[in-house]
Amino acid sequence: MYTIRERRSPLHRDLLIITVLIALIGIPVALLASAGSASADEATVVRVVDGDTIDVKLHGDKVRVRLLNVDAPESTSPSKLECLGIEASQYLEGLLPAGTAVKLLYDEEREDRYGRLLAGVELMDGNLVNAMIAENGLGTAIVVGSNDRFYRAVTQAQEEAQTDQAGLFSEDIECTVPAQLSALEDDLETIEGTVSEGVTSASLAESAIAATAIATSAAALHALAATDTDAWSILSGKNRTRALDALVALSAHATTTSAGFVTASALAAAEEQEATRLAEEARLAEEARLAEEARQAEEARQAEEARQANEERSRSAPPATPPVAPKVTPPSSGYDGYTGCRAYGKGGTSIDEKGRPYTKIPC
Repeated sequence: MYTIRERRSPLHRDLLIITVLIALIGIPVALLASAGSASADEATVVRVVDGDTIDVKLHGDKVRVRLLNVDAPESTSPSKLECLGIEASQYLEGLLPAGTAVKLLYDEEREDRYGRLLAGVELMDGNLVNAMIAENGLGTAIVVGSNDRFYRAVTQAQEEAQTDQAGLFSEDIECTVPAQLSALEDDLETIEGTVSEGVTSASLAESAIAATAIATSAAALHALAATDTDAWSILSGKNRTRALDALVALSAHATTTSAGFVTASALAAAEEQEATRLAEEARLAEEARLAEEARQAEEARQAEEARQANEERSRSAPPATPPVAPKVTPPSSGYDGYTGCRAYGKGGTSIDEKGRPYTKIPC
């Protein structure tokens, strides 16, 4: 609930000054009273319709009153619900509960095309409700047709709300214009702050997508602001120019940032691919080294097993029998008349006619 700011409406002060001036120049006060009765009525509030419309009891009849020179966010239709529309209605309900006595102050045109009575609504203490709505940041100053009697007061109240960053001018309320612009700027700053050495190509690609989304949102808000619709209608003159310029700059900055992320992502992806290739080469080399070590180890194991087997066989084999020298039959003592083939040499078994030893062999 927004707190009502106690204030003396500019309209009330203006009427007081005019009354004093008229009295000073000698115009009868009765004439002023006569003129005022034609442009004001007293009524009793029946209910609040929305942030800038009420039903009142006037001359015994229920009449719908549209407050002049102030436009509050829509709240009556869910499909058309605008930022702070519900809050504006709730504020007015708190300000004008049923049974509240008010003054209806008129301008040149008394009714709109919907048959609603057009008026400034003044509390009995002199505060102008139209301006109080704007002062709390729950409505903006407008002029429709030739009715501008309260425009100055509402505009001044709106400027106070903007200075105080109240309601529609707050950066702390998510749906407001300043909050949307500030949020986009903060998001982009956050994205830029996440970039650090060693960040992955995937993360950079995600940042590029996020920056592109911010650029798109800023461009969309710029288009919305340029059409003077919804909550962006609070921007006018220098404020509108600054907001539009800020959105253009933000969109361009986000686009440039996105392009930078895309480039960085591509470079990071190339580095990652090269690192993957080198890692795969190292893995294969390590596998080959381990395989060679395993092969050599297996060969050594097999050789050791063979050596041990040979040793075991040597230990279990019977001792070798020393060779036996052939028995040599000494030759006979004389020639026996043999005339066949002979093999002469030591150890012969026969003696030839000359006394030489030989061995008889087949011819």
